[in-house]
Amino acid sequence: MVPRRVFFSHTSELSRFPEGRSFVAAAESAVKRAGDAPVDMAYFTARDSKPATYCREQVRRCQVYVGIIGFRYGSPVRDEPEVSYTELEFAEATDAGLERLVFLLDDKATGLPLPRSALFDTAYGDRQDAFRCRLRESGLTVQKVGNPDELELLLLQALQTSALDREADAPAAGTTYGDLPGLPVVVGREGEVARVVEGLAALPPVSVPVLGAPGIGKSTVCVAALHDAQVIARFGHRRWFVRCDGAEDADSLLAAVAAELDVTVDGSGSLTAAVCAALDGSPAVLALDNLETPWTADPLGTEELLCRLAARPGTALVATIRGTARPGRLAWGESVAVAPLPLSQARQVFLNIAGAAFATDSDLDDLLGALDGVALAVELLAHAAQGQPDLADLARRWQHERTALLQRHGGGRRELSVPVSVELSLAGPPMTPEALRLLTVLGRLPDGIAHLDLDALLPDAGPRAAAVLRQTGLAYDQTGRLRTLAPIREHIATTRSPHDADRDRTLAFYCRLASREGEKVGTSTGARAVEQLLPETGNILRMLETAVERGQTDTLTRAVLGLLEYMRFTGALTPALLHPTTTAIDTHGTPLQRASLHRRLGELARSRDDNDAAERHYRHALDLYEQSGRLLGQANATLGLGDLARARSDYDAAERHYRHAFDLYEQTGSLLGQANTTLGLGHLARARSDYDAAERHYRHAFDLYEQTGSSQVIIGFSRTEANTTLGQANATLGLGDLACARDDYDAAERHYRHALDLYEQTGSLLGQANTTLGLGHLARARDDYDAAERHYRHALDLYEQIGSLLGQANTTNGLGHLARARSDYDTAEQHNSQDERVMADLSSMSPKDRARYLLQLRLNEEDEMGVLLTQLQALRHQTAMSIIDNIR
Repeated sequence: MVPRRVFFSHTSELSRFPEGRSFVAAAESAVKRAGDAPVDMAYFTARDSKPATYCREQVRRCQVYVGIIGFRYGSPVRDEPEVSYTELEFAEATDAGLERLVFLLDDKATGLPLPRSALFDTAYGDRQDAFRCRLRESGLTVQKVGNPDELELLLLQALQTSALDREADAPAAGTTYGDLPGLPVVVGREGEVARVVEGLAALPPVSVPVLGAPGIGKSTVCVAALHDAQVIARFGHRRWFVRCDGAEDADSLLAAVAAELDVTVDGSGSLTAAVCAALDGSPAVLALDNLETPWTADPLGTEELLCRLAARPGTALVATIRGTARPGRLAWGESVAVAPLPLSQARQVFLNIAGAAFATDSDLDDLLGALDGVALAVELLAHAAQGQPDLADLARRWQHERTALLQRHGGGRRELSVPVSVELSLAGPPMTPEALRLLTVLGRLPDGIAHLDLDALLPDAGPRAAAVLRQTGLAYDQTGRLRTLAPIREHIATTRSPHDADRDRTLAFYCRLASREGEKVGTSTGARAVEQLLPETGNILRMLETAVERGQTDTLTRAVLGLLEYMRFTGALTPALLHPTTTAIDTHGTPLQRASLHRRLGELARSRDDNDAAERHYRHALDLYEQSGRLLGQANATLGLGDLARARSDYDAAERHYRHAFDLYEQTGSLLGQANTTLGLGHLARARSDYDAAERHYRHAFDLYEQTGSSQVIIGFSRTEANTTLGQANATLGLGDLACARDDYDAAERHYRHALDLYEQTGSLLGQANTTLGLGHLARARDDYDAAERHYRHALDLYEQIGSLLGQANTTNGLGHLARARSDYDTAEQHNSQDERVMADLSSMSPKDRARYLLQLRLNEEDEMGVLLTQLQALRHQTAMSIIDNIR
């Protein structure tokens, strides 16, 4: 092989420092070790006095340019003073098409072996900084070095892999090049492609594993990287793509590689040696698609073969592998994990195939959301949509066919069928019976499984089974949970059922969770309960469906009652989601179960301002409690009717219900019930503007709640008898509202802050919203308009979250008053319009309820006007007295 001439470009201090062995001496050593020749070093002693033409000629005599760029700019060219000699040499190497290898001295390296004078350039520092920046942005692979030894090593590696002036550009005897798959349309994978390209373009090139779930887009990333301009420039035609899904072991993998390289041997030759010889000579990249197939079947043999292939100088491997694991014994670069497509990118993939006409279809986002960003599933769904007038029929088919819809042309290959793709992973050697058991459970759990719950759902095998599912790409981890992508989960759910024991264990686990934690919401441990339920709601709803299917009414009732409390206090979910389960309880439950259900449904409807539905549920519950002879239940339902009457401003009826409920609570010995009823009487007295009576009731209720808490510690009560913290919060909020009505703003703020702390403990978003609204009114009364706006907007967010239309209307009304107080009449008008829109949405209220609510708003406004008038009269009186005093 003829030695190449290697041109060095550097400033003079780098040939002198460090003393003993300079950077240039180290580079010269690397060139000689590579079998190449540095240019006549005498050139460097004379060049600073030579014209530009002479320097360009010296550069063009070489085949390789090596720039060693420090921090000094050097001398400007004699007849082109706008550039330095190093800038001129780099530009000429670029124009001449030389191989360019650039090494920047690392300005962040510790102990850089240069004198202080070599670390900066007082005359041309700005020029040198700009030159270094241009080199970094040139598109070349620019490497940083901190000492001569590092420079020698990196330059030697670069020269050994360089293809310039070698005969390897021509095919080796008996070798032709395989055809790459065509360049795919890449959407949303630019980052992953760039990371593969970065590894292949490194000096020396790095082998890159591309990992991910079935159908996620690994092959697309790999092929796109092989077509990248940098990879083409580096490897030329020596880029091969080998499909490995038909290889059953290392020998069949070797045969597939040899076939792609068009390598053959006679009976006595070594196929491995022939393949290695074909890879020798100049850089080559070998892409192994679906490498997990031979590797999982024959791990040791496959790893040995990969090591031998990757050991060829200048050869890099790219391997697409299902799952998270990669073969051992090989010096892989950083793994490139292919993630699901975000919805916006999934839309683009779909529309590229199905056509832009579907861009505004109302079913598109729901359909794509059900696919979890799995690229293959999105593409197959798009093919199914071709030729359709809209997506309505496709949406109906998805509900019935699920993943069976995601295939085309018979679906005989993994590229044409999501079920086939998933089944390939299920049939692979890594799959174990316990991993398959866990996967069938995951197929029923849309929210996945918390890591801490794996042992509970699959005793003695959960974490071990999860590890297998991760490695095969059938499951992944997200925020402390083991999950499956939707197409995989749907396929498992429709093709495999859990073992009976696993199904029953899972059903009991999530129904117990709903019952236990749901009953805590609204108590002192409610916030923690909400944190536990929030990530599990999808799983709980799915298990409630299973309980209905299996006729487990007792389990179902306990879970639904807990879930209704969670919904009441947080605004999570919509009642329609529970309709099949509540219907099942109404049909098959005992009278007491049905009564408890309707009381909870009444409380939920009341919290969401659906007063007509609340009354129906309360009266139905009362009838059932009377049939069962349950006085406590009758008292609870009667209390609900009292709260409902008060909300409708029917104060006489409210008082009758409260008094009756109090009598029933006394008969049953329920302190909490008495406290709740006394609290209601406090609200009623305040609504009647009887503030002294309201305060007595609020303080009495607070004392009763404290007594209830003490009793609970001694003898223990049910959840209904233990909800003291919420009651204390309600009483404290009432005292805050009362103090605000009396213009005792300091006391009002103390009560509001205390109530807010208690509501946060219980997890009651409704209570937090009401208290925050009160703080907004208080700040507005104090003319602290910025604080008022913050409180109103926070309250509005909370009311929207829990679905309280009345709360939204009250808050919007407050924002309108605030805008008028600021003389911002345009904004006030906007809030009034919003208030009207909210009122238009109060379709759940009867005409009478809406009229009463509007009347209450008007009374509130009149109260505020009365307060303003009183303040104005007081101000006038004060001013008059001041004038009189001055006269005197």
